[in-house]
Amino acid sequence: MRRCLLCVCLVVVGGCSRLPKYNVYVTGYTGGAPSAIPAGSRIAVVENPAARNPLLEQEVVLKARRVLAAQGFRAAGPAEADVAVILTYGTDSRLEQAYDAQYVPGQTSTVKDSTGKIIGTVTGDASVAYHPTIATRDVLWLTMTAVDGQMYRESKPGKPLWIGESKSSGANLPLRAMLDYLLVPAAAAFGHNQQQSRAVLRADDTTVAALRAP
Repeated sequence: MRRCLLCVCLVVVGGCSRLPKYNVYVTGYTGGAPSAIPAGSRIAVVENPAARNPLLEQEVVLKARRVLAAQGFRAAGPAEADVAVILTYGTDSRLEQAYDAQYVPGQTSTVKDSTGKIIGTVTGDASVAYHPTIATRDVLWLTMTAVDGQMYRESKPGKPLWIGESKSSGANLPLRAMLDYLLVPAAAAFGHNQQQSRAVLRADDTTVAALRAP
């Protein structure tokens, strides 16, 4: 009997567990055109030689190439690419006003009769007091900038074809792990003019898992 009860408890606990979800906000800019990059274009995601962590840069670039290929774009080298993509990413801290809730118990008073004898007590309703406070929130972000391939090869300055901004806060993940969740919705919006939209990704998102596959 003890063994059976243990099995039931394990099933209940396992069934109640929930995987976290991450909210990612993505905005795409084309300068007004609905789409700036034709489907199937040859894309070169290039490494930044001045990256603070060149090994992380290499990892993120490889994942960006993979996730863009999944969207139907063709990977190419900078010498023959139609479009070159540069990645920037990081963590920003911002201050936000928040409120701490404090429970305030009801006040207890004594009740006396006409002679002054205590005959009982009365307790008022409890309440909750809110005190303003300042909290620090980390915002993890990724920016994809797409430029004309020919202009990139000739090192000519010019207006980007597309800029995509992907950001998330409150995820409780380090930047390296969160970048996978920032890349996926950014790639889905690649080349499109898109107002800020929210993507909700589960911790076990299959596209993210594919990025992490060896």
